This record gives sequence, structure tokens and C-alpha cells, in this order.
Amino acid sequence: MATVGAIARDSQSELFFDATERGELLVRKCDDCGHFNELSHPLCTGCGSSDLTWIKAAGTGTIVSWTIIPPARNAEEGTPSTVVALIELAEGPWLWAQLPDIDMSKLAVGAAMSVGFVRPEGGETLPVFFLVS
Repeated sequence: MATVGAIARDSQSELFFDATERGELLVRKCDDCGHFNELSHPLCTGCGSSDLTWIKAAGTGTIVSWTIIPPARNAEEGTPSTVVALIELAEGPWLWAQLPDIDMSKLAVGAAMSVGFVRPEGGETLPVFFLVS
């Protein structure tokens, strides 16, 4: 598996990373209208409210799109490409995530995915997605 880059928490992402450390994926839901929002958006994209609450997500979704990042020129021989996909979560928001160890012949728009978690050295625990068999 290609290495996922290290990401550091801040005051806006603290609850999210506390949850990933426990093996849970959180999404932001509007307290006023019930809309599920993109993770980093500070206001509800449905009604504009700032009253958003982190809630546990189902941890499932489907592929919307993906990109394949080849290994760096100076990478060791045999280093795999990195696949990063845009996942539409069951709740609605979209999330970019790595698809480690995926059989690239099975990449398809609409493919069912399930969350997993990895912790790169020196970084936070991050969500990654795997194909549902």
C-alpha cells in the first residue's frame, strides 16, 4: 500500500480525528434543517445555519470519481500507484479518500465502498475506503 500523507488536527477537526482514532467516521449535520454537510464547510449548505453537529456516519458510500497517482520517479521499484476517490457517503456528503490495495480493474462509478482507517507514521488516523464484496 502506498503511504497516506500525514495530516495534523486543528481546533476545527479535533472531534473528527478523535472519532477516527476510535474507528468511527463522523459527518456534520445541521441542527436546524437536518441537512448533511461537507466535512470542512463551516455553514450548512442547505440553510446557511452555523449550528452543525458531528454525528456518526454509516461508513458506507459509492465511488463518484477517482484518480490514479503514479509513484514518484525516485520511488523504489515495485511501489504501487495511489488511488484516491471521491466517495459519496450514504448520508450524502462527498469525501476524498485513498483506496488502498484496490484492484484497479474493479474501479467503477457507483461501486459500493466501506470505510476503514489507517494511521500514517507521525499523523492522524485517516479514513480510507475498500470495495464491498
